[in-house]
Amino acid sequence: MSTKRRATKERRRAVRDRQRQRKSRFIEFFLPDGRKCEVDLKINPLAKVYRQGALTAPQFAAAARFERDYDQAEYYGMRCRGFEPGVDGGQMAQANLVAIDAQRRLHRLNEYLGEEDFLLMESLVGLKTGLRSIEKEGGDHVRIIGDKFRKALDKTAVFYDLISKEPPSNTLKALRTLLQRMVAEVGEHVH
Repeated sequence: MSTKRRATKERRRAVRDRQRQRKSRFIEFFLPDGRKCEVDLKINPLAKVYRQGALTAPQFAAAARFERDYDQAEYYGMRCRGFEPGVDGGQMAQANLVAIDAQRRLHRLNEYLGEEDFLLMESLVGLKTGLRSIEKEGGDHVRIIGDKFRKALDKTAVFYDLISKEPPSNTLKALRTLLQRMVAEVGEHVH
């Protein structure tokens, strides 16, 4: 094989490898309004969980909306809007209004979810702590926290109008099926 051919083959292989790495690092996600966006798995830990199938699309979208509101509300860091040096005061006022709107939405969401669910959202989505860190502080087992978090995401999706109502839990579905089966068996024995 000639050197030119080998170099071309190696370049193609390198391009394929870079594309493969990019695909494994990014996921494509469709927003409820139909727009497509890419999420970097290294930046957003929930994207990996979504990619593995542990979160539904509305849950992932709810986490993204919560994260955006949390970032816009600026509840963290040492910055204080309004006291930063700037030339144009108009942009600063607009940023303050965006932060105030986000804070209001988060306050309403806190009232809607309740303290435990909101704190789960805040720590796992806003502050990006892990389930294990909650368990280490004396919380429930990681699997139980994960279940609670998915329920909080469902409620958050309802709050942001991403879904019309909360989906029934697997336990509720199983209980309904079990009771229907029991009723059917009792009905067979009666006749």
